[in-house]
Amino acid sequence: MLGQCLRSDVAVDLQDHVPATHDDRLRPLGLGGGEAGQGDPDQQQCHRRASNFSSHLDLLPSATPLPTPLFHVNVTNVKLKSATPALPRPTQACFAFTGALNAGELGRASACFARDGCLITPDGTAVHGREPIREVLAQMIVRRTEIEIQLSSTIDAGEVTLASQRWKIRSGEAVERRLAQTTTAIIILRLVEGTWKLSLLAPWGCRHLLP
Repeated sequence: MLGQCLRSDVAVDLQDHVPATHDDRLRPLGLGGGEAGQGDPDQQQCHRRASNFSSHLDLLPSATPLPTPLFHVNVTNVKLKSATPALPRPTQACFAFTGALNAGELGRASACFARDGCLITPDGTAVHGREPIREVLAQMIVRRTEIEIQLSSTIDAGEVTLASQRWKIRSGEAVERRLAQTTTAIIILRLVEGTWKLSLLAPWGCRHLLP
């Protein structure tokens, strides 16, 4: 019986709550006219079911409208990397120095030192001042000195940093005669006008300075 009510040839108008073709569908078979209530009992039962179905639709709750916003929120994206500039690390001066020395750039290598900086040579001689240090660095470049920083540890104290690093130093004009040695370099770095500079550099350690 239900399958007969749900056939595709019986259209239901949900707005008027009655089948759209009830005038023709509910007349008694074999008769030319008559009231909708008089006819085939199956057709009358289909009419009642369709009416009950459309009446149930009125009981469904309507959609609740969204509340009107009381105020507007402006969202601003802030890039923290650009808002707060990264502070330079003290050991960047060490890598800048070794990179310039390995590339043979004397001016950039000597600029890594403070004006009153100090360089300790392999025999323990202390060379003071940027210009005298530049002369020593020129000799190292002529001997094709290359430095590789392998390990590093630092102790920070405000604008001064003490660093201990393991360096692998290669030098020698001829490739077959190049000398390679591993040293423990001692570096004192100082922050000068926002830039870390080499205040004291002992590439071969401080053994000669100890009593």
